[in-house]
Amino acid sequence: MSRSKRPYRRGGRVIRKRPSGRGVMYGRRSQSKRKQENSFAYQLEVAIKRSQDVNVPLAVDAAMVAEAEQTGACNIGDLYVDDGVSGSELSRPGLDKLISDLRADRAISHVFIHKRDRLARPQRTSDGGRLEEEILELGVTLVFENEIVEPKRPGEDDTVEVVTRDIEYSRSGRYSYELSDRVLKTAKVIANDGYRLGGPAPYGFIRVLVDVSGNEIEELPPGKKVDLPGSRVRTKPKDWEKIRVWLWMIEQAEKGLGARAIANRLTEKGVAPPAAGTKRMRNGVEVPVSSTWHSETVMQLLQNPLIIGLQPYGRQSGGTHKRWSPDGPRDIDDRDVSIDAEGYEQLRIIHNQPGDYVMAPAGFEPLIDPERWHRLQELLANRSNPQKRRPRSRSPEKYPLGTRVHCLDDGCGALMHGHKQHGELKYVCSRYESSAGKECEHNTVSADRLFEFACRLLADGLGFAAGEGVLREKLREHALRLRSEMPESLRQEEADYWEAMVAALKADADTAGRRMAVERDNEAYEMLKREYSRLTGEVTKAKAELTRATAAISSTDELSVDDEVESAVRIAKHISAALADPANREQACDIFRRLGI
Repeated sequence: MSRSKRPYRRGGRVIRKRPSGRGVMYGRRSQSKRKQENSFAYQLEVAIKRSQDVNVPLAVDAAMVAEAEQTGACNIGDLYVDDGVSGSELSRPGLDKLISDLRADRAISHVFIHKRDRLARPQRTSDGGRLEEEILELGVTLVFENEIVEPKRPGEDDTVEVVTRDIEYSRSGRYSYELSDRVLKTAKVIANDGYRLGGPAPYGFIRVLVDVSGNEIEELPPGKKVDLPGSRVRTKPKDWEKIRVWLWMIEQAEKGLGARAIANRLTEKGVAPPAAGTKRMRNGVEVPVSSTWHSETVMQLLQNPLIIGLQPYGRQSGGTHKRWSPDGPRDIDDRDVSIDAEGYEQLRIIHNQPGDYVMAPAGFEPLIDPERWHRLQELLANRSNPQKRRPRSRSPEKYPLGTRVHCLDDGCGALMHGHKQHGELKYVCSRYESSAGKECEHNTVSADRLFEFACRLLADGLGFAAGEGVLREKLREHALRLRSEMPESLRQEEADYWEAMVAALKADADTAGRRMAVERDNEAYEMLKREYSRLTGEVTKAKAELTRATAAISSTDELSVDDEVESAVRIAKHISAALADPANREQACDIFRRLGI
């Protein structure tokens, strides 16, 4: 449970100052590590001096601080640290461990902290006060560089201390707000010059440190940080084998292959993903990164403009104080907030549209034609899912019309999402949710009633009410009209497409076969063998499509029309029978999906 959600405790609590025992140190630094007064070494120096002033032993030394910096540990002996963590985060690994140990070990009587802004830079002044009170209520004394705060007995006047505390937390919180504004403004200036701001280099690229004239100083390996006045970081292509994989992804996407299919093929081929061989923290445990490609990784590369020589910045908007926008830093608003299962507001990452972020020349020539890349972006945008980045229902049959329901309130038209209210399944207008009712007033519709209505509407539309004979005649007229209206050129165009596809697949299969003949490495041979088998299968499918398309060029006989009509009637009967029972949600979901409704 995070600190902001900790329940209020009732009852007669007795707050007593703990007798003098031993002290512990808490230190924190965020990304402003270049400031000497925020370094752990300086915070330790202050803590040791203050422990001597109050005559309380503190078993923390420089070696422990160095170990914490090197290993990333949040607790070593009586040292508790949070490195690279914002003070606006009220729940942090080091701080949480400190409070847990204060509850368990009553021999700890003092906590030495450099300044209040090391303990917290709260967004709300009251949050800093509550955090401090949580420690004081355990009977622990807080020792800052210029102040000692002791636990107060219930009823004891602490007006001066509270006012002083609130002023300091107000200033520290305001500092974070103003710093966020300055950082984003500075970042925009740097990004407009094509420099990279933070994060690892993309797949196949490397970060390089350059001087004010743009001359390379050194290549930066992953994880290395340099604080050299006047220098900047650029990105340039380095691993051309990986760049070729990136370009292959683009080719596959242009052919219509989806991100998930591309990811599966890369995994099957044994191509290592970007973070392969590294480790990451998961729930506080270091685990190796999977060797499997994911569709999200593929999509990020397909949409990254660095491949055409443009360095992006602002593709996402995050932060707890200010956030990126093309018009400058903006305050947190409704679009940045989501509601969790317990009803609490949580900040979320916003993915900006291409026109809303910076794309500046990165200092190297495009690796593919920019016009080609922009056409791909249009293609990907047309394939985009309106439910993107929303959690899917674990039981799709509950909401068989999911992603198909739009709000018909005047001027709205927003997508409606499945949601359970007071035990009833409903679709809720997304604009109503995001604007808290300001932009849309008609917010819900019953999921069950809408589903029954959709089933009846679809069943009635099949035309069985007028009789099966009438339906057959209408289907026949429709089929003949389509055949007469379909230009010969379109049929020829489809046949030409499949003919070209057969030729391309055969060429790929022949290439794989030739490489198999000379390959000596067993693993590489097996990979080529699998690819050759896949390609020959694709050739067979493409030949079948070519045969069908070629036959359709001159096929106008009456028998084939009758066959199509009979097939359509059988399908219509199956659909009508399935929709007659609204309780058969699973089959209805499949029908809606197959019909593209």
